[in-house]
Amino acid sequence: PVSAYVNVNAAIFLVRSFFLVASSSSSSSSSSSSSSSASLLRPAAGRQSPSSVRTSSSLSSSSSGRWGLIRPNRMLTLSPSFNGTAMGSALAGGLLCGCTVVFKTSVMGGVLGISNYTKRIFVQPESSRRLFIFGLIAAGRLGSMCLGLVEPPALPLTGAQALRILVGTLLTGGGANIQCGCTSGHGLTGLARLSIRSLVSVPLFMASGCLTATLLGTQAAFPSQAAVEAAMPAASTVAAISAAVVAVLAGIAGVLKCKGKSVEEKASYPLLYNAGELVSGSSFGLGLALSGMSRPSKVASFLDLSAPWDGSLMFVMGGALLMTLPYFQFVQKKQEKPILGKSFDLPALTGIIDKKLVLGALIFGCGWGTGGMCPGPIWVNAGAALTPEALLALAGLAGGVVAADRLVVPMINKL
Repeated sequence: PVSAYVNVNAAIFLVRSFFLVASSSSSSSSSSSSSSSASLLRPAAGRQSPSSVRTSSSLSSSSSGRWGLIRPNRMLTLSPSFNGTAMGSALAGGLLCGCTVVFKTSVMGGVLGISNYTKRIFVQPESSRRLFIFGLIAAGRLGSMCLGLVEPPALPLTGAQALRILVGTLLTGGGANIQCGCTSGHGLTGLARLSIRSLVSVPLFMASGCLTATLLGTQAAFPSQAAVEAAMPAASTVAAISAAVVAVLAGIAGVLKCKGKSVEEKASYPLLYNAGELVSGSSFGLGLALSGMSRPSKVASFLDLSAPWDGSLMFVMGGALLMTLPYFQFVQKKQEKPILGKSFDLPALTGIIDKKLVLGALIFGCGWGTGGMCPGPIWVNAGAALTPEALLALAGLAGGVVAADRLVVPMINKL
């Protein structure tokens, strides 16, 4: 079981090693390059606001190489934001996300996969899936209003920045649809179930995300903001909130377990099921917000190896797997049926490694590394503040999902 978690971090290690070796071999080349050769997707330095972005020393460790791409330094440095508070918050938020996955499967019998829910919004509408998405949006709004879990844009919305967000979310939505999963379905559920498809997909999109973010200098597009970092709740507060929500989930599951032995035969079953979807979406969205996964700057600092690195998001997946791995390996196998339902609806563990899985994982990683957002955080951010950036991300997500379903997947199936 440990290999499921190690597999994810192995991809990061390989990408880091690649760039360190590449940097050493090219250190004798000229470091000067024309500013006009910068990538379209990389923001100009002149557009950065000194009052809202991180100090220049945190991003000056990388220089432009050929084609306007980032050439990282030989020595990878750690970001000041990679500290005990960030790691504690990421771990607590990840534990909450993992408990929500367990709640969703044990109570309703299905897999918590946000890419599938998103598809059911834009392509195959389904009411219960809408309630889950509404829960994500409500969690973003609640986190923004009560806890200040919102990250205002650090840079003006220029044409290059808008293009980066739109292209990134377009690729993210399309890739998730093509490979039938994202960081929640393949990452938190698939790895815990030791699914062959997920064990292939996760390292692929992690490596693709790191390569893309490093080459495009995504940290410069979504810089960490000292004021935002300082305003984030303390790790102890995040842990207390997560524990309270987990207790609520456990209480709901316990009540249904005691009184719902034949609930599927009752008229209240649809109401209870829909309420479960809403609770699951709200809990999972709050976990994303508390852990930092909904903040593009955190994701950029994690995937982009050309600037000081923040590895706190490793603790999100680690915390979630601490909950989901024991459940799927030891508990769920002994459950005859979910609390609300007659049988489990889980994907096969021995799926086919096909072109759609590999191509979709690579596309998803490229989008994640470009825009710093995957489907779940896009919905959470839309609830936190409906900014032009959030609207662009939603438009890109919708366009990617629809384009993949109607154009890309049929083309791949014909190959």
